[in-house]
Amino acid sequence: MNRRRQQRSKKQRQGYVLIALCVLVAIGAITWFVYTKSEFVARSAETLCREDGLVIRETVIMIDATDGYSHEQSMVAKQLVSELLDNALIDERFTVYAVSENMVDQHPLVQVCNSGNAEGKSALTSNISRIDKRWREQFFDVVTAQIDALIGASEANYSPILETLKWVSAEVFFGSKAPQKQLIIVSDLLQHTREYSHYRGAFGQMPKGYAQSIHAYLENVDVTVLYIYRSDQYVRQTNAHVDFWLDHIGQSGGIVNRVKRLN
Repeated sequence: MNRRRQQRSKKQRQGYVLIALCVLVAIGAITWFVYTKSEFVARSAETLCREDGLVIRETVIMIDATDGYSHEQSMVAKQLVSELLDNALIDERFTVYAVSENMVDQHPLVQVCNSGNAEGKSALTSNISRIDKRWREQFFDVVTAQIDALIGASEANYSPILETLKWVSAEVFFGSKAPQKQLIIVSDLLQHTREYSHYRGAFGQMPKGYAQSIHAYLENVDVTVLYIYRSDQYVRQTNAHVDFWLDHIGQSGGIVNRVKRLN
């Protein structure tokens, strides 16, 4: 009898252990499912932007493609943009515009969002290589390739920087609900159109109607200027020239945080 009781007791203990293991496995599976589901965010397959429209920071890169860049200027500009992308916030949206003489067909050349790379993610719950590949190919490379193309663009007869700035501000910043907004301008800032040109007269002498027409929508936008220096334009690219742009951006509601000269 004692032997039968011992065998029965042993089987019961084994049953309890088996039940406990099943419970633990079930709890682990449920935890994994809830965790992965809570991390899932529906995104556009093309732009990686959230389908619910949430944007944490709205960033515009405005590249002046109406004149050439030296090799050194190109390298530094691309390095600074790469650092910007590497340090982007999750769900930060990047839009790239070109300053070109054709204002009729103005449109964003690129608009993508940072869905995040694999940094800080667990290999147990995430496909690390797939996340990094998507971030690289659909975000980082898309923006940097467009920067390369614009910096290598040929010269143009006109450079409507003021007009492009207003267009960009109206199309992106004015209606954006993002809590943070920033604008990166890569340009020599030498405005040149029939209506107004920095190659003619003093910087501040704009026709009154024209000055009102190019007022931009830059309320609460942080602005960084990568100021392309031209050795043959040293007479025009003075402190007074920079002050003209600081005043214009400030009167439009923007905040210039940095002006970096690229020689």
